[in-house]
Amino acid sequence: MEESIFLISFLLLFGCVFIVFQKDLSELAGKSKTGEAPVAGVGENETLPEYRAQPIINGSELKLYYKLERWRRKHAPNHSLSVQVKYGSFITASSPKIRGLVQNSVADFVLWGPDRYVRVIIEFDGAGHYGDSLTDAAAAKERDRKKNAAALSANIPLIRVGQDTPEGEIEQALIKVLKIAPSPVIVQAEVDRVDHVKV
Repeated sequence: MEESIFLISFLLLFGCVFIVFQKDLSELAGKSKTGEAPVAGVGENETLPEYRAQPIINGSELKLYYKLERWRRKHAPNHSLSVQVKYGSFITASSPKIRGLVQNSVADFVLWGPDRYVRVIIEFDGAGHYGDSLTDAAAAKERDRKKNAAALSANIPLIRVGQDTPEGEIEQALIKVLKIAPSPVIVQAEVDRVDHVKV
């Protein structure tokens, strides 16, 4: 009887040690209880959010991109064209409060020179720019106002392109603003500010 109690106790103890040891081994191997590798910032009982890739620009923006890239290759081959660039990466301010107004806003396109300064911002105000409601339209206008003010203050030309703007008008606007601001300048008076063009 004592032997069977001893044997049962031994087996229970061995089983517990085995389970704990196996858990430690799986943690050492980088596995969670589900058998998946742990993800930083996601707790053991949380599931990884589902992410999926999406196009960086929509179809209408892509058509404008091709027009801008064609123009850039012909007229400004030493410049680069980038899409979906945060304003905070090319505009700054000494005040964090002011900087925060547009820091996370995104420019549809920027044309930047070999000196790495943005020479012109191109904002595409396509068919869906103002949304489906008065509230959406008001929010879009406020975002546009902040972007316009930041670009004006930083002395960076900003061109707003509508959905059906002819390519020739876009090209003329680019030529106009690039002649006005061939390189960054210090704004010392209102007269130094560059024109903003809406085509």
